[in-house]
Amino acid sequence: MKTLIISHMGIGDNLMFFRSLMNYKWKEEDLVWVIKPEFRDIIQFYFPNSKIIIFEFSNFKMAHLFSIRKIISELRNEKIKKAIILDYKTKPVLFFLCMLFCVGIKNIKYTPSEALRLLNKNLPDIKQYEKKHEVERYRDLLKYFFAATSNNEVNLFSVVQRGGKLTDVNDQIIIIAPGSARMAKRWSINKFIELAKRLIALGYEIVFVGGKNDNYLVQTINHNLRDDRIKNFIGELSFIETGEWVKRSKLVVSNDSALMHYADLIGKSVVAIFGITDPQRCGPYTQIHNCVVNNSYYPKYSYGPFPDNVSDKFINEITVDAIFYKCLKILSNGKN
Repeated sequence: MKTLIISHMGIGDNLMFFRSLMNYKWKEEDLVWVIKPEFRDIIQFYFPNSKIIIFEFSNFKMAHLFSIRKIISELRNEKIKKAIILDYKTKPVLFFLCMLFCVGIKNIKYTPSEALRLLNKNLPDIKQYEKKHEVERYRDLLKYFFAATSNNEVNLFSVVQRGGKLTDVNDQIIIIAPGSARMAKRWSINKFIELAKRLIALGYEIVFVGGKNDNYLVQTINHNLRDDRIKNFIGELSFIETGEWVKRSKLVVSNDSALMHYADLIGKSVVAIFGITDPQRCGPYTQIHNCVVNNSYYPKYSYGPFPDNVSDKFINEITVDAIFYKCLKILSNGKN
């Protein structure tokens, strides 16, 4: 019996879902994924024996009817009895529910939202749900379909299992990830540059990483940091290639982003910078204590529509000193 996982979420949310998945028993060949194109490489890397179906559209309109029919046709060829939908927005969830109805899948669970809670009364109360970390929310979905385990045979983040022999860790490399999908979650690039200068003065090598959406930062970094101990790979690496550098590093310094979650998943120390978002909901799950948070914005964004009209003012009230001293504290502990 196969389980369908439909994910319309970002990479960071999917990585938190991965962590939740590790608490249950399942087989790769019994998972079918319907995902965005940008998430294909990660699923292929960590779930090579799973079926992957890509939806090539970002919005939900009648113009995409042909693509929708193609997905429905592929799903009908699979023996799917149950499905999980990962999204909080009403329109995508309703769209996917209609699509699954056409396929004949009735056992469906989805991420609760205020607007849709009446359609899924078995899920936790919304108010209770708001207080949980995202990882715990996903566990609430998975418990309906899988048996819990504390010793899963499939460890997605075992480097030996998924990536071959572990590249030797370089105690001098510090990863800096200055990007994030939303302006309110981005610490100033000038502050990252000042932080990098201080860490270089201590003898560390700095590797800047980020996606193509962060390319606007490249010129500023290259202009202000001209040193052989700086590598700037922003916009040049895939997520998996970036992960290989993370595995080699001593420490990761990041905004609230997908790379923060990845570093936490593979057991790397991470200094995470938070402005308006709530680390208790979406921080690095095992390293909430390593978050540097500006508490002047309150209550923290925790659930519902993201407040896009909020600027980066609050995250940039966090000083370079605060991040630098947090880095020194972690580096002095010697943890990789």
